[in-house]
Amino acid sequence: MALPHGLPVPLLALTEHQRAYVSRVPAGICTVTGDQVVRHVTRPCRVQLATVRAASASQLALDAAEKFTTVCARRVIITRAPSVHFPEKLLEFGYYGIGVWLQHPGGELETLVEPRPWRVKRHSPEAWWFAETAYGHFLTEQSPPAPTLSPAL
Repeated sequence: MALPHGLPVPLLALTEHQRAYVSRVPAGICTVTGDQVVRHVTRPCRVQLATVRAASASQLALDAAEKFTTVCARRVIITRAPSVHFPEKLLEFGYYGIGVWLQHPGGELETLVEPRPWRVKRHSPEAWWFAETAYGHFLTEQSPPAPTLSPAL
């Protein structure tokens, strides 16, 4: 839904398709009052940074990080230092806005390339699904394990 959150929008400013959509959305998504509509629903969370782990700054790592281009900032954590003779790969990561961190044997991270900040350009079903999935994983990680049930006697 391409409406700003919490702000009234004149129905006449919407396309015919948008007006038809607004007229049939489930309760709670938006409110139509008179000649205006207000969107209430927002994404459950906003993912700030997607992290891909790889041994090196390879094309495979770059391709994996690229999959998150439309939903958040991206970084790759590598465990093998890039060759000083071939800095082009790090330049390529920087060109695409993908950050690169080197994880040293002790676990500390060294920033080699800063990721380009990401901002929402539009709302899309893909981004909404990604946020819901990420939030579901977050809740799973935060939830205490379910107690084991004893068999009925």
